[in-house]
Amino acid sequence: MKLPDKSKKRTTILMVMLAVVLTTAVAVVCYNLWSNNEEEDTFLSEQQTIDEPGGGYEVYAPPLDDIATTEPPDDTPIIICEIELAERLAHISLDLQSTITASRYQVIARRKDGTIASTELRIEEEDRDLREDFAEWYDIVAVASGGEYPHIGLREDGTVVSTHDGNDMLDVTEWYDIIAITAGSGFTIGLKADGTVVAKGHNRFGGCDVEEWRDIIAISAGTWHTVGLRTDGTVIATGYNEYGQCDVEAWEDIIAIAAGGEHTLGLRKDGTVVAAGHFYREDGHPIISTWRDIIAISAAKATIGGTGHVGHVVALQRDGTVVAFGNNTSGQCDVDDWYDIVAIAAGEEITVGLRSDGTVVVVGVGTGWAYNVDDWTDIGR
Repeated sequence: MKLPDKSKKRTTILMVMLAVVLTTAVAVVCYNLWSNNEEEDTFLSEQQTIDEPGGGYEVYAPPLDDIATTEPPDDTPIIICEIELAERLAHISLDLQSTITASRYQVIARRKDGTIASTELRIEEEDRDLREDFAEWYDIVAVASGGEYPHIGLREDGTVVSTHDGNDMLDVTEWYDIIAITAGSGFTIGLKADGTVVAKGHNRFGGCDVEEWRDIIAISAGTWHTVGLRTDGTVIATGYNEYGQCDVEAWEDIIAIAAGGEHTLGLRKDGTVVAAGHFYREDGHPIISTWRDIIAISAAKATIGGTGHVGHVVALQRDGTVVAFGNNTSGQCDVDDWYDIVAIAAGEEITVGLRSDGTVVVVGVGTGWAYNVDDWTDIGR
């Protein structure tokens, strides 16, 4: 039996329409699947997702510049390696660490506009206001002090300025391509972008013997010795080693270093601290080995063999509080009530803390000097 022509046409039209609907539905489903995958890939890329074997756990990891203010979208957890997290925290702290320093006579800090704030102190013998030394400094990104001298500043263009007072031995105006600075007692050390290290100044004990160092990512000078952190987390040291402060060859997994007078500190990626040199000990171990959740360290350049002896060391904890240990004759270890701290600096008889709001706190006092930072604001980056 044949269908009428009209019925055949109607059936054909219905079949065509059904095919169109099915094709459209399949296309929409495929597009949605593709779009969701693209959005997921973009989200993971933007949040700097790292999923490496060994030590991975859930934590939100925004970019470095935004870590203090960014909140996770929709509370979505991101996988990041524990090692990477520790390294990020350390670098954030180190970046701020370089904005404040304490010498025997002064507290010196970088303002957010790249100029310098320093305490109003005078050298009594010369009756000279030491703040005059920094009047011409600008575009500063980091500061460092060698105890009594020199004071140095790193500019944005990779050059270095110093308070060398005409002493050619301390003149570093010809340095270039510098990314980090530190200073000991009468000498200056600079880290170059290629991982090599340069030095200038007094080298009686070998603190300037760094010309063969390679693959260095951080530097710290003590009173008479210099310490360098390699890219692989190991440490090298040169200079005065009477108390074993340069015995750091066995250290591993280090992400930050701090050299003092008779001692050297190393911050491990797990937030613990190791030490070399002269320290008070319990059961054969430095007392600071009990510290946990540390993200920054600082060691005072105390006079070697003097009344301060081991000097003092300071550590910033993850929650913004501070711990200190060592010589406390001037109250320089009285930091138990500090809070909201983002950077620390230990001087000979003083400890300085930078708060997240750009203000500064100080405890301790050098002999015959006063450190007044009560009116400081906008310190940091």
